[in-house]
Amino acid sequence: MKRKVVLSLAVLSLAFFAGCNSQNGTDTVNTETAQVEDSVESGSGYASKDGWSVKYDDKNVTVNEHGNTESFVYTGECAGTTMINISYVKDKQPQEVLTESIKDWDPENVVRSEGYFAGDKWCFMADSKEDKTGSGLIQGFTAAEYNGGVLLIERISHIDTDEERGMAVSDTMANILDSMEFEEYKSQTQYSYVSGTYVNSDKTKTVELKEDHTGNLTLDGKKESLIWYTTEIALDDSDTKYEYTIEGNNLLLNVGDEWLEFTKSVAAGSNYEGNWREKSAERVVADISKNSATGLYDVEITWREDLPQKDVYTMSAEYKDDGTLYYENGVHVIRTFEKDGSYSDDVQYENGTGVFKLDIDSNEISWTDNNEKSEENVQVFIKGEI
Repeated sequence: MKRKVVLSLAVLSLAFFAGCNSQNGTDTVNTETAQVEDSVESGSGYASKDGWSVKYDDKNVTVNEHGNTESFVYTGECAGTTMINISYVKDKQPQEVLTESIKDWDPENVVRSEGYFAGDKWCFMADSKEDKTGSGLIQGFTAAEYNGGVLLIERISHIDTDEERGMAVSDTMANILDSMEFEEYKSQTQYSYVSGTYVNSDKTKTVELKEDHTGNLTLDGKKESLIWYTTEIALDDSDTKYEYTIEGNNLLLNVGDEWLEFTKSVAAGSNYEGNWREKSAERVVADISKNSATGLYDVEITWREDLPQKDVYTMSAEYKDDGTLYYENGVHVIRTFEKDGSYSDDVQYENGTGVFKLDIDSNEISWTDNNEKSEENVQVFIKGEI
């Protein structure tokens, strides 16, 4: 099975650091993030202000902080620079950051790949093929969408002719990345528009792409599990790959040099969009719209009437594989209006969680607010103009 094995970070880093030291011991790395300063006290664990933490061998590794980057530098016997640099880049996408990081590299000397990171998260990688300077330098980057930005990991090592020493260093550095944990890792949304079930015109073929980059492909009555990448679908237990592209709600799949067209099932979230009113008294109303920039569903719930004071709930919800909209950023305020139309908000809670579930048959949405007695506070909405 390829699932969760394809280029996992621990496996990648182990292979990467297998050639650790340079042959002459005098090489330096020409990269800004490799310049370290302001050494902090070493220890067996390190927690970053950006919400991640790792464990490391403090007998052979020193931690340094410089700007927004944390560096883990191998200090044992090692002929060349061996280190890991970890930084958080705000408000950018992984491939954008990756491209910026290798802008000075020879394009013909770069291997680009993607795969799993930190369990079921998705990441993109760029590694140098070979060192053409004779220094033995090996360098690579891993970029993953992380809480509204990008977690960028730079890996630097040198080829070691001493295999035993090289493997010891490799194990030490790979264990750092393998130990990485997070206070909170929010759902990745960069490719949320891709996930869903796509069906061909006569409904004999389907492509199911799940949020965790797994899925199923049914061709000629045979259902096979898969992993999907940015432009390819790879079948499990085989070397078969299919090129694909997304155009709006359509998926085009290249099978035997023939492009097959599939259309995304409507139930993949669009049925939530529109105006809804609370079923029992129709006084509470909800407006749900898909944000084309984020792929999330923006929701606002409040009272229909123009009251001097009323509750307002806002959240951005993500469509899940089970057909629900889930959110973890809900805000509840009590809004007070002045005579001139201005208003002030008294925040009741932030970062609230909850779920919307659509019953297709009755065309009703049930809303569960986990912050306010979720087992008792389930509201049902029906479709209609506000």
